[in-house]
Amino acid sequence: EYDKIDALRGLNITITTTMTLPEWSGYSSASPEQQKIWNEAISGLKAHENGHVEIAKAEAAKMKQAIMDVRPESSSVTFVTKSGDKDAMYSKAKTLLNAPKISGAITTGFANHNKRQGNYDNVSGHTLSPQQLKDKGIDY
Repeated sequence: EYDKIDALRGLNITITTTMTLPEWSGYSSASPEQQKIWNEAISGLKAHENGHVEIAKAEAAKMKQAIMDVRPESSSVTFVTKSGDKDAMYSKAKTLLNAPKISGAITTGFANHNKRQGNYDNVSGHTLSPQQLKDKGIDY
Protein backbone atom coordinates (compact mmCIF):
# COMPACT_ATOMS: atom_id res chain seq x y z
CA GLU A 1 0.00 0.00 0.00
CA TYR A 2 1.32 3.43 -0.89
CA ASP A 3 1.27 6.53 1.27
CA LYS A 4 0.32 10.03 0.15
CA ILE A 5 3.68 10.68 -1.46
CA ASP A 6 3.47 7.46 -3.48
CA ALA A 7 6.09 5.60 -1.48
CA LEU A 8 5.62 2.09 -0.18
CA ARG A 9 4.98 2.16 3.54
CA GLY A 10 6.29 -1.32 4.08
CA LEU A 11 7.34 -4.54 2.43
CA ASN A 12 8.33 -7.82 4.02
CA ILE A 13 10.47 -10.40 2.30
CA THR A 14 10.76 -13.66 4.23
CA ILE A 15 13.61 -16.07 3.72
CA THR A 16 13.12 -19.65 4.84
CA THR A 17 16.14 -21.92 4.79
CA THR A 18 16.73 -25.58 5.49
CA MET A 19 20.21 -26.92 6.02
CA THR A 20 20.64 -30.68 5.70
CA LEU A 21 24.07 -31.84 6.77
CA PRO A 22 25.57 -35.29 6.31
CA GLU A 23 25.45 -37.75 9.17
CA TRP A 24 28.06 -40.40 9.84
CA SER A 25 26.54 -43.64 11.08
CA GLY A 26 29.90 -44.80 12.41
CA TYR A 27 30.61 -41.66 14.42
CA SER A 28 30.05 -43.24 17.85
CA SER A 29 32.48 -46.07 17.11
CA ALA A 30 35.13 -43.84 15.53
CA SER A 31 38.35 -42.91 17.27
CA PRO A 32 38.58 -39.53 19.03
CA GLU A 33 40.89 -38.30 16.25
CA GLN A 34 38.40 -39.36 13.56
CA GLN A 35 35.57 -37.69 15.46
CA LYS A 36 37.64 -34.51 15.74
CA ILE A 37 38.25 -34.47 11.98
CA TRP A 38 34.54 -35.08 11.33
CA ASN A 39 33.49 -32.35 13.76
CA GLU A 40 35.85 -29.85 12.11
CA ALA A 41 34.57 -30.76 8.66
CA ILE A 42 30.92 -30.36 9.73
CA SER A 43 31.72 -27.09 11.48
CA GLY A 44 33.37 -25.77 8.30
CA LEU A 45 30.44 -26.93 6.19
CA LYS A 46 27.96 -25.18 8.52
CA ALA A 47 29.98 -21.96 8.35
CA HIS A 48 30.05 -22.16 4.54
CA GLU A 49 26.32 -22.85 4.26
CA ASN A 50 25.57 -20.01 6.67
CA GLY A 51 27.43 -17.81 4.19
CA HIS A 52 24.77 -18.70 1.63
CA VAL A 53 22.09 -17.62 4.12
CA GLU A 54 23.84 -14.28 4.67
CA ILE A 55 24.01 -13.69 0.92
CA ALA A 56 20.29 -14.42 0.63
CA LYS A 57 19.52 -11.93 3.41
CA ALA A 58 21.70 -9.23 1.88
CA GLU A 59 20.25 -9.67 -1.60
CA ALA A 60 16.69 -9.74 -0.21
CA ALA A 61 17.37 -6.39 1.50
CA LYS A 62 18.61 -4.95 -1.81
CA MET A 63 15.57 -6.32 -3.64
CA LYS A 64 13.26 -4.86 -1.00
CA GLN A 65 14.84 -1.44 -1.41
CA ALA A 66 14.62 -1.63 -5.20
CA ILE A 67 10.92 -2.50 -4.97
CA MET A 68 10.26 0.21 -2.40
CA ASP A 69 11.95 2.77 -4.65
CA VAL A 70 9.41 2.12 -7.44
CA ARG A 71 6.64 4.69 -7.64
CA PRO A 72 3.22 3.87 -9.05
CA GLU A 73 1.72 5.83 -11.88
CA SER A 74 -1.45 6.02 -9.81
CA SER A 75 -1.96 6.10 -6.07
CA SER A 76 -4.26 3.83 -4.07
CA VAL A 77 -2.52 0.70 -5.34
CA THR A 78 -1.98 -2.32 -3.10
CA PHE A 79 0.96 -4.69 -3.37
CA VAL A 80 0.77 -7.37 -0.70
CA THR A 81 1.94 -10.97 -0.64
CA LYS A 82 2.50 -13.15 2.39
CA SER A 83 4.28 -16.02 0.70
CA GLY A 84 7.50 -14.38 -0.49
CA ASP A 85 7.13 -16.73 -3.43
CA LYS A 86 8.50 -15.35 -6.70
CA ASP A 87 5.35 -16.31 -8.65
CA ALA A 88 3.11 -14.67 -6.06
CA MET A 89 5.28 -11.57 -6.13
CA TYR A 90 4.99 -11.37 -9.93
CA SER A 91 1.24 -11.90 -9.73
CA LYS A 92 0.79 -9.08 -7.23
CA ALA A 93 3.17 -6.85 -9.17
CA LYS A 94 0.90 -7.13 -12.19
CA THR A 95 -1.80 -5.27 -10.26
CA LEU A 96 0.36 -2.17 -10.31
CA LEU A 97 0.18 0.24 -13.20
CA ASN A 98 3.97 0.16 -13.41
CA ALA A 99 4.22 -3.63 -13.07
CA PRO A 100 7.24 -3.78 -15.42
CA LYS A 101 9.30 -1.75 -12.92
CA ILE A 102 8.31 -3.98 -10.00
CA SER A 103 8.83 -7.14 -12.05
CA GLY A 104 12.18 -5.77 -13.20
CA ALA A 105 13.27 -5.16 -9.61
CA ILE A 106 12.26 -8.71 -8.66
CA THR A 107 13.92 -10.28 -11.71
CA THR A 108 17.11 -8.28 -11.14
CA GLY A 109 17.04 -9.16 -7.44
CA PHE A 110 16.82 -12.89 -8.09
CA ALA A 111 19.48 -12.69 -10.82
CA ASN A 112 21.87 -10.85 -8.48
CA HIS A 113 21.16 -13.36 -5.71
CA ASN A 114 21.87 -16.34 -7.95
CA LYS A 115 25.04 -14.77 -9.38
CA ARG A 116 26.38 -13.98 -5.93
CA GLN A 117 25.60 -17.48 -4.64
CA GLY A 118 27.46 -18.99 -7.60
CA ASN A 119 30.41 -16.65 -7.15
CA TYR A 120 30.57 -17.56 -3.47
CA ASP A 121 30.79 -21.27 -4.28
CA ASN A 122 33.31 -20.69 -7.07
CA VAL A 123 35.74 -18.66 -4.96
CA SER A 124 35.28 -20.76 -1.83
CA GLY A 125 35.59 -24.14 -3.47
CA HIS A 126 32.39 -25.01 -1.60
CA THR A 127 34.39 -25.15 1.62
CA LEU A 128 35.49 -21.73 2.89
CA SER A 129 33.32 -19.55 5.10
CA PRO A 130 32.71 -15.85 4.42
CA GLN A 131 35.20 -14.94 7.18
CA GLN A 132 37.89 -17.20 5.69
CA LEU A 133 37.38 -15.56 2.30
CA LYS A 134 37.54 -12.10 3.87
CA ASP A 135 40.74 -13.05 5.73
CA LYS A 136 42.25 -14.05 2.36
CA GLY A 137 41.11 -10.78 0.76
CA ILE A 138 38.70 -12.55 -1.59
CA ASP A 139 35.52 -10.70 -2.56
CA TYR A 140 32.52 -12.51 -3.91
